[in-house]
Amino acid sequence: MANKCAICGADINLVQQQKLADGNYICRKTCQKKGMKAYFDFIHSDLGQVQDHIKQVEVGTKIFNDVFVPAIKGPKKARPKQYGTGIFVLEDQGLMALARPDYKYFIFGKYYPQACVFRLGDLRGYEPTKITKKPDGTAADQNKKYIHFSFMNTMGLCDFDYEYSGDAKKLAKDFDTIFGIQKTLGNIKNTWKSQIDATKAVVDAAKAVASGDEASYEDKGTAAAEALDVAIYGDRTELNRKADAVLSKYSI
Repeated sequence: MANKCAICGADINLVQQQKLADGNYICRKTCQKKGMKAYFDFIHSDLGQVQDHIKQVEVGTKIFNDVFVPAIKGPKKARPKQYGTGIFVLEDQGLMALARPDYKYFIFGKYYPQACVFRLGDLRGYEPTKITKKPDGTAADQNKKYIHFSFMNTMGLCDFDYEYSGDAKKLAKDFDTIFGIQKTLGNIKNTWKSQIDATKAVVDAAKAVASGDEASYEDKGTAAAEALDVAIYGDRTELNRKADAVLSKYSI
């Protein structure tokens, strides 16, 4: 008996279907192809997560072609930083993208049919990693190197392994520099100030708890959490402001 695709309603047989974690099925031919199956784990995702990712790719591809592609083709100084074939960073726009390149004719007519665009300020992890399986469950090549990227405040694809044969330390240093969390002599004053601010915020929150002032504790607790976040990850306020100015033009 054929199942129905939970997204488009098409009848699908065993070969045509992808079963999701919640027991729903989607069609491989149309709906799964709308996502980035090289990075998104359909097997362990439910229908809502899949739908979020499909929308993420739909909107992200438009943003990438509207914002990133002109920059890629523009003056050298304005071009995004690129890592490998698919990671692009536009610091002046507060944006980062994962894009899938393709070609219209063999190796000519390069374009990007799919992309996910993220707020750069939401990036939390960018560490080298080793994987044994790809998102589709097949075995990974143990000779290949990967970077594990993770984002907060992101619906859909927010955690993925990116094949990257470049210098992982340089990649990490570049992102640390953007976020102002590198441990260099030139930045030690900012790092020290953030840590002091975080310590003061935590002390204020602890005093509020001790005094039994619940209203004050809630405010000071939020302030402490934000200060700790800045101390650990750097101040992302300006990056997020720039990103939101661009993303406000799109239905996300």
